Amino acid sequence: MTHTTMTRSSALITTGRRGALLMSAALLSGCSLFEGSDKKPVPGLKIPVLPPHEPLEVDEQAPPVVLPASAPLANWPQAGANPRHDTGAIALPDRLTQAWSTSIGAGATYRRSLHAQPVIAEGKVFTMDANGFVDALMLADGRHLWRQKMRPKHDSSFAFGGGLAYAEGALYVATAFAELRMLDPASGATRWARQLGQPARSAPTIGGGQIYLVLLDNTLVARDMKSGASTWRFPTGSSSNSMFGAGAPAYDQGIVVAGFGTGMVAGVNAQTGSAVWEQSLAAGYNSANPLNVSSIVANPVIGNNLAVLTSVAGSTVAFDLRSGRRIWGKDVGSAETPAIAGDWLFLLTDKQQLAAVHLADGYVSWLTDLPAYKNPKKDYGPLYWHGPLLAGAGLIMTGSDERMIVADARTGVLLTRPDQALGLRGVADNPPIAASGTLLALTRNAVLTAYR
Repeated sequence: MTHTTMTRSSALITTGRRGALLMSAALLSGCSLFEGSDKKPVPGLKIPVLPPHEPLEVDEQAPPVVLPASAPLANWPQAGANPRHDTGAIALPDRLTQAWSTSIGAGATYRRSLHAQPVIAEGKVFTMDANGFVDALMLADGRHLWRQKMRPKHDSSFAFGGGLAYAEGALYVATAFAELRMLDPASGATRWARQLGQPARSAPTIGGGQIYLVLLDNTLVARDMKSGASTWRFPTGSSSNSMFGAGAPAYDQGIVVAGFGTGMVAGVNAQTGSAVWEQSLAAGYNSANPLNVSSIVANPVIGNNLAVLTSVAGSTVAFDLRSGRRIWGKDVGSAETPAIAGDWLFLLTDKQQLAAVHLADGYVSWLTDLPAYKNPKKDYGPLYWHGPLLAGAGLIMTGSDERMIVADARTGVLLTRPDQALGLRGVADNPPIAASGTLLALTRNAVLTAYR
């Protein structure tokens, strides 16, 4: 199997293909989710919901990638590790082996998602399964400590969205059942519970003494950390074709940055809830298209005073954090949160390509096609990758073929082939996380595995 890496001085033959990012897109376009269906096609006009866009290319002007020194990370207390979601280069052992593996409960089905990222704090791992159960485990050995049910009695609704965050001795849980809770990390006991009015689409982000999250109706809300009382609401208008999940808002320098199912992006004053700036990742597409799917499901990331957002519709843009001015844009999108380290952003695109993008100007230093098929000779069994997580100089990604692969962040060269990669305990739908010298991978079947 060959994998193509393009640098500033080499050419690229593109082999990657856009993954099946949107179940809703397949339904709206009248297409079967599975090949080989013998059902008759639905009559009528079919409108592409994901418009075509130009391929990403390496820029000759791009400088070579220089990485910051890796550093230990003690905790991963919220989605993206910190309010900015800039994890940097995390120190991990050069060679990882499985330390333990355990089930955290219910896995994903068509009625339930499993996208709540685990969090690590106090030497514990906190998880939320697809049925809304929150578990606490020991990071050292995976031993289960306690379990709490978040789903209300007699509630059989779809469970999509929500997540976990830890801060100042408290565990916060935003649920798909329109509730925000503060739990005791030691026992799982509920300290308080507050109604949100709408199901949570995003995991909570904590910064500046407040909790920020996006609701199903595309409203950004702020709640007081201590009491859970509502501080402010920032409504944007609903989107009937938005995806069920949303990226956790980013916070830095008193500004909350959030992306929405409409493709809208906002920088909001963290104290007042008023708009500092507003932009859209849907701009540039055919406004006459009634099925303009522009959902932003990846976390916004903040680095070097820039906020970078990417949408599943095919747009990645860097905005000035303070003014919202567009600094650069790329005609490529993703459902994966980019990794930021120093002056570089590493993006796994919807074409299953991995790119190193210079933060200051958007120049692409290298571009690598990831393995696209389980059987590349027959183009059979498409593969989808999640991440990346930067550990040292390696970009780690989990895959739908139940393996993890690593690429060199300086060159884009794949360091592991799928047949040599570290095995997972199931199909991956989520990127890996890491803290305290431990890498964690959560798979679709709700198996959490630790590597050291």
